Amino acid sequence: MVDTEVLRRIRDELLEKGRPSMGLGAPPIDGLTPYELAALERVGPLVELLVLVMTADGHAHERESDAVRGVVRALTDGLLRGHVADRYVVHCRELAEREGFDTRLFGVLDQLAHDRDDAESAVLLVGAVVLADDEVDARERALFEQITGELGVSPKRLDALLGRG
Repeated sequence: MVDTEVLRRIRDELLEKGRPSMGLGAPPIDGLTPYELAALERVGPLVELLVLVMTADGHAHERESDAVRGVVRALTDGLLRGHVADRYVVHCRELAEREGFDTRLFGVLDQLAHDRDDAESAVLLVGAVVLADDEVDARERALFEQITGELGVSPKRLDALLGRG
């Protein structure tokens, strides 16, 4: 259900954009410019959702991390570099450990559900991250379906988004 040509194309583009940067250290997140902070604030809920998805099967594959890094670069038109995404991934994982997976999941889903475009983009990007390691296990499939439902994307609309109808 998650493995479609549309999601594979998105995944491949994100993996290409998400390759690690060369030669840059990881500055602290608090060292960002106002523009970078605003961009991170805008994409933060989506990135956190993707971090939760990539850890749903108990481990984060390197290709899933590359895909999340690609999302950050793509959605901020390169303003936020890979090292910022990497730091934010760590931050999101710490939040999930401290507050709980479900608490964080429902918090970000609530934020994303208010805008149809954000919700639909989230579903597509979640699908691409799930496919990043070329293995979709039962937990990831169930989480994809849960996210789709929580974001209010109907089965008919999902089929259209995924190029199946």
